Amino acid sequence: MITAKATVREYQLRLSELAGKHQRAIARLEATKARREKILDIQNKLVDMAEHEVNQAVVGMALGVGPDLTANILGRDLNEIRRILKSDS
Repeated sequence: MITAKATVREYQLRLSELAGKHQRAIARLEATKARREKILDIQNKLVDMAEHEVNQAVVGMALGVGPDLTANILGRDLNEIRRILKSDS
């Protein structure tokens, strides 16, 4: 027959094991959050670079064929093309 003292000791050991597993899970979660932040920063930089390159292409096209034709060809609003041109200068 298992005594109450032995049962309490078993629960204490199990609780200690679970506390350790919980701490390791929290550490893994924090590491994953940090990696996620780094990845999001990289993605945001890539999007910014791509947007800049697209705007440069639009500017080049608008300077070559004019903003009206650029807007029509790209299916964009003329005001947007003008805004891009203005922001480039």
